[in-house]
Amino acid sequence: MFTIPSPLHPALVHFPIVLILAGTAAAVVAIFIRRWHLPWLAAGLMVAGAVGAAAATWSGEEDGELAGELSPQAEQILDEHEEWGERTRNLAILSGLLAGGAVVAIRFP
Repeated sequence: MFTIPSPLHPALVHFPIVLILAGTAAAVVAIFIRRWHLPWLAAGLMVAGAVGAAAATWSGEEDGELAGELSPQAEQILDEHEEWGERTRNLAILSGLLAGGAVVAIRFP
């Protein structure tokens, strides 16, 4: 039987990290090797990473409300973590759009 982890954020946050890193690696390889549909693979991984980053950000906001009363130092760390997560999400969305746009622009000139 499948159960949803609680809290959800730690379970979700690792998938976009791997997808974004794999998409970046595939994009770099696709610059030098134009085989195996690597540009499409890179774009797909980047878009999937962007969707995953959005889900991780959402789950972090939801789970952050469960943290309760925190010390000022812990609150500062949590705020910085949230800011970095939002930056990563925004850059992942931008990268996914650029990768998808590049593949479409090359395919349909």
